[in-house]
Amino acid sequence: MSEPARKSEMSWGASCKARHRRHAYRWRPIFLLVFSILLVAACTDMPSREPLPRGEAGLFWGGQVQRVRELEVKGREFPDFGFRLTFPPTEGPKFTRKVRVRFSGPGAAGRRTTREVILKIDSDRSLVEHRVEWPSSRRTGVYSIRVEEGPLLLIDRALVVRAVL
Repeated sequence: MSEPARKSEMSWGASCKARHRRHAYRWRPIFLLVFSILLVAACTDMPSREPLPRGEAGLFWGGQVQRVRELEVKGREFPDFGFRLTFPPTEGPKFTRKVRVRFSGPGAAGRRTTREVILKIDSDRSLVEHRVEWPSSRRTGVYSIRVEEGPLLLIDRALVVRAVL
């Protein structure tokens, strides 16, 4: 490439960069205006949300729920396993909450078995304790519990059950 051709390419590139910079500064005030409007809209008072229910899953022991990840059992003596839900106080008319409980564990031939229960809880109850019944097979493996109230996921836990000799 000859020297004059290279010089003309450089001047063309430099003018494009300068033109681009001029256009970028032209949009800056509009961007700042839109950004400030969005910032003011985000700072407006939001309606306060009611407190969410709290859930704990684990072993029932002495009035408490002990969270465990692994459980060692002797023979077929499985301890009491379940969950506790604590609901915030509600005002207004009474209603019934529908809580869906899914408990799954190892089944025959390497398959998983799932039991689903729907609990109906009155709105005036603030504390609910529910014991989950172990399957009659009482196999060792990974068990999981999932508790939902409508679209709200309250508990999703796994528990590994191992046999001790």
